This record gives sequence, structure tokens and C-alpha cells, in this order.
Amino acid sequence: MKIVQVPMEEVEAQALMSQAKQMHMSRADLIRRACAEYMAKLETLEQEREYARGYEEIPDDGKVAQSGCSLLPSVLAPEDWEF
Repeated sequence: MKIVQVPMEEVEAQALMSQAKQMHMSRADLIRRACAEYMAKLETLEQEREYARGYEEIPDDGKVAQSGCSLLPSVLAPEDWEF
């Protein structure tokens, strides 16, 4: 494991210590967990950007959804109710 020193403001360090104590974990464990969660969020954001970029490059023309709606009545059982 690599040791990393991070300078921070006194108020942030105190809040970190307080939170770690409240969660019954070490300050290092809390920082590791926070970093892991942040990195996971960054990964999710990048995946969402790639997903959106894919639709911008090859937009959906709606034909697939339209064909699905056309096929639904032949697959679903009829229902006995009215508006």
C-alpha cells in the first residue's frame, strides 16, 4: 500500500477526524472509502458521457420503438376494461 500525504485546512481535518470517530473507523479508512466512492462516481459519469456521445453520433430514429409498439398487441393478452 502506498502512503500519501494530503495537506488540508484545520477545519476539514477536524471534521474528518470527527466523522471517522463517529463511524468507528480510522481516518485513513474513511479517506480510502471516500476516494474509492469518488473514483466510482467518476467512472459512472464517464460511462454516461460515452453513452450519450453514442446517441449523438448514431441517433435513434424511433423505428425500433415503433415496431415494438406495433407488435405488442399480438403478444399481450387482451384486457376486459374500458376507460
